Amino acid sequence: MSRRWDLQRDRSRVARQGAEPVDGAMLPIGAPKRRIPKSEMRAEIDAAMAAPGATVSRLVACRCGHRATVRVPVAKLGRARFRCQCGELTS
Repeated sequence: MSRRWDLQRDRSRVARQGAEPVDGAMLPIGAPKRRIPKSEMRAEIDAAMAAPGATVSRLVACRCGHRATVRVPVAKLGRARFRCQCGELTS
């Protein structure tokens, strides 16, 4: 029994990279979306951080190996302490 290696290679490439129709029917129509400059993104982040009640998600890891994602208020960001399931204090 022989195997069609060229078909197998084509199928795996299409699965990895995707396929595009020959006539271009799936291409987006219109102008490309405007890229937001970094200065505008930083201004948005600063405005969001200055809002009252703003929180930041942080990944906290304990020495015992436990990990958790917690939401910390911006006001307590530098001095927040958490207690792990094992009883250890983490920062």
